[in-house]
Amino acid sequence: MDRITIVQHDNIALVAPELVDYELMCLNRNDYKATQFLDLDDFWGTVCPRLRDEKTWTETISKHWHFMCIYKIDTDEIVGTITLHSTSERNRRADLWIIIFSKHWNQGIGTQATRLMLQYAFELQGFHKIGLSVWADNIGGIRCYEKCGFKYVWIHKEHFWNYDHYVDMVDMEILVSEYKELKEEWFTL
Repeated sequence: MDRITIVQHDNIALVAPELVDYELMCLNRNDYKATQFLDLDDFWGTVCPRLRDEKTWTETISKHWHFMCIYKIDTDEIVGTITLHSTSERNRRADLWIIIFSKHWNQGIGTQATRLMLQYAFELQGFHKIGLSVWADNIGGIRCYEKCGFKYVWIHKEHFWNYDHYVDMVDMEILVSEYKELKEEWFTL
């Protein structure tokens, strides 16, 4: 693996994004299945234009964000992205956002990557709380977050328009103390 690795366990690593990853990101950003549960108002109902994406990608990897690519070691490929955003350094909290490319769904990659991001957030960055918002009909996502120790906080009724109906949004969070109780069973070999 010739990548800058931030954290890794077993077959999954969170790696620094590189400019060469742009083509793959552009292709998957236009994959409805991979992005159907995201609140992408800027792109809703449109194809993401290449020039705009390339500019956005260049800006994203050049800023000091907690943005990483999810790397599958055995197949030597990027399978998604994960980031901490809306960070508050004063309150030591952030929100998690993850995209697993649709051809890699149902392989446990989201769970592994989320646990690695929690390790990065709590142990390397000193965060106190990580939150997230998930569409209520994203059953796989909710199951993943529950396995990673996230607890329900709030439900926003009919929060997102999903082409022909409204969908509730669920807020979830995990505290560093809750993470510490779970991490030993996650990262044992």
